[in-house]
Amino acid sequence: MESIAKFFNLLKEMWYAPFTIYLIGFFYVQGAFSPYLSEKVIFESIVYVTPVSYTLYITNGIKFTCILIIPLIIAHLVSYGTNKYVLKGKKIDGLALLVITTIIMFFTGFLQFSTIDFNSSFSFFKFNFVYIFIYLTIGFLFIKLIKTGNKTMKLYCTLYFSLLLVSMLILSVYLSGLLAQNEIVNKYIHKKGNIQLMQVTEEDGQQISLLRFDINNDYIIGYDLNVNKMKLIPKNKVKKLETSNYTIPDEKYKFDPDHPAHAGDNSVIQPVNNYYSYLIDNEINNQDTRDFLSILTTEFKFKYFNGIGDVSSEILTKRMNNENYRGKEAKDFYGVVSSVPETQKPKKKDASNVYYKKVYVREFWKNQSFDVLFTLKSSDGQHWLIDNIDETSFNFVQ
Repeated sequence: MESIAKFFNLLKEMWYAPFTIYLIGFFYVQGAFSPYLSEKVIFESIVYVTPVSYTLYITNGIKFTCILIIPLIIAHLVSYGTNKYVLKGKKIDGLALLVITTIIMFFTGFLQFSTIDFNSSFSFFKFNFVYIFIYLTIGFLFIKLIKTGNKTMKLYCTLYFSLLLVSMLILSVYLSGLLAQNEIVNKYIHKKGNIQLMQVTEEDGQQISLLRFDINNDYIIGYDLNVNKMKLIPKNKVKKLETSNYTIPDEKYKFDPDHPAHAGDNSVIQPVNNYYSYLIDNEINNQDTRDFLSILTTEFKFKYFNGIGDVSSEILTKRMNNENYRGKEAKDFYGVVSSVPETQKPKKKDASNVYYKKVYVREFWKNQSFDVLFTLKSSDGQHWLIDNIDETSFNFVQ
């Protein structure tokens, strides 16, 4: 019974926890949405309340609070250790400490905002936690350093430090939301990572492509890819909504056999070109088949020829002469464009003299194209064999 009573007493003491979590989620979400919704000054966008779902406040509040616990604990330990072992419990007059704290807090805030580049792909969201840690450390430390014989003055100083710390933390939470959503937009701009897309058809038939931010009972909120601005669409004005996950393809540089910088990669590209020459040719003989097999590793042959590592060239000749690659006619094949080979790390089980290269290939067919990733293997860095082939997606840098 005593343990149950202690538990309920703890709950009574923690009455503010749900309210705090909700507030953290509120400021985080407002930071994530409001600036994108306003074309006016930032202060107007700060006071604007975005009509998102309450579950978004709660879930983001819980997630951000859990993350916030880490710098909170470290800041407490650092401030305690600094006060005890570095400053050795010294005290500073309340008024002097008030001025010092204010200057340091505002100088740190200036650095926090001035170092942000919203167009950069760098994760300023993670970098923002460094400043949160600094604010917490300064707040905890300076509360320990207050020296005044006047209890009222000490109370006011403590209250001032607490309000200053809370204000800077609120701005940091707001900024964290802004930076987190800005990273989603930058994924699209810099063409990196996975994003969620929405295709919205309004009641007048107009279609809008949006990066998904929130869907609630009343509104669909997303980033308009055409005007580069957040858009709020009332649900009763939407005729159709389609959502999908989209992986932004990697960008690759085209291989140019005549470019001096690519001269050393010819030996990597040649097996890829030979691979297509043999597959597209429907009139190959046994010697052609043996040549074809010679550009493949044993692992590749085992994987792609029904577990037979040493397939008969005669059988493979008949198969290749009677089956069309991708089920298409050779006359519909226009050719391939390869990327500049990229080095891939060897596997742990490989010997020290084993090397790997990746080549991205775009096959051009009549009315269609396919993206393929070739992995090539070599034991001397000179002679390359095809070790694996996967379907993929990528874009060539123009």
